[in-house]
Amino acid sequence: IAKRLVKKDYAITDFMFENGNLVSAVTNNIEEKPIKKITITDDWFTEESYKDGELARNRKVNRKRSAKEGNEITTYFFSNGKVEHEQNSIDKTFKTFYENGNPKLHRNDAKYEETEYAESGKKIKYSYDIDGKRCFEEYENGIIARKNCDSSDKLTSYFYHYNNGKLQDYEILDRNTDKIKKYDKNNKLLKVSEAGKLPMMPK
Repeated sequence: IAKRLVKKDYAITDFMFENGNLVSAVTNNIEEKPIKKITITDDWFTEESYKDGELARNRKVNRKRSAKEGNEITTYFFSNGKVEHEQNSIDKTFKTFYENGNPKLHRNDAKYEETEYAESGKKIKYSYDIDGKRCFEEYENGIIARKNCDSSDKLTSYFYHYNNGKLQDYEILDRNTDKIKKYDKNNKLLKVSEAGKLPMMPK
């Protein structure tokens, strides 16, 4: 069943019903270009917003999840139709993209992970938690070059050095003793040195 609502000199909205229930609504301007589209299913409420006839935003709400849980996926688009960024409160992720479609930033708040990319699509930085440490990786031409990790109490730091993506050696800084221990890639101790007076890392 279809019904039409006409707002003179502004917009025309067509409503579609199934078994008495609204399943979609499409609003066009007087030039027949879309302004907004709404689709309703058992699982999702989807709202698409348009600018100058081009898709600008897509908002999806999961109807089977409570509002307290966070239940939306909101996507914004470039004028070329490619995704600009996406906020997903269901799986706690946030993604941004370059206009060429390659990823720019991916963040997962549930896992405390964040990845940055160059416009070419190659990875630049990656941060994450592992084994009680917060780690930061840096990449050159998409290949890992350095990695630094801090313990949760900020008293121990780890510095890893790579060559062509392969671990060469690493150092461990102990702020309790102000000593740095250097190891080779096979975990053989190479050197112990004094770190000097180092400031405490902020907690």
